Amino acid sequence: MIENRAIGGRSSLSFYLEGKWTELLLRIKQGDTVLLQFGHNDATKARPNRYVSLPEYKECLHAFVRSVRERGGVPVLVSPVMRRSCNEETGEFHLSFPEHRDEMIALAAEEDVIFLDLGKKSLEI
Repeated sequence: MIENRAIGGRSSLSFYLEGKWTELLLRIKQGDTVLLQFGHNDATKARPNRYVSLPEYKECLHAFVRSVRERGGVPVLVSPVMRRSCNEETGEFHLSFPEHRDEMIALAAEEDVIFLDLGKKSLEI
């Protein structure tokens, strides 16, 4: 069974503070795979209710990974897909959220977590 718990407009921190993470965590069973994809809203400095600094972002993800493992689940970190933005002069698209992606890559390496790079993959398409 697949259960999508994503909620638009939430950052990693707001997802936690609103209790959405606790609701999800209580449903995790031994062996469940949990895809964790945050970054779009975390990077939005113009919206203080969404923005999460890079250290806070990494700490939120680390807490999510740790708590999924404590419940017997398998965490998977997934970078956000790129936004439709490009260099208007060259027409070349660029990777969205590079700093948040880098933090996610670092955490995946530190914690030996599977990392799916949808940001890079969507850039290549």
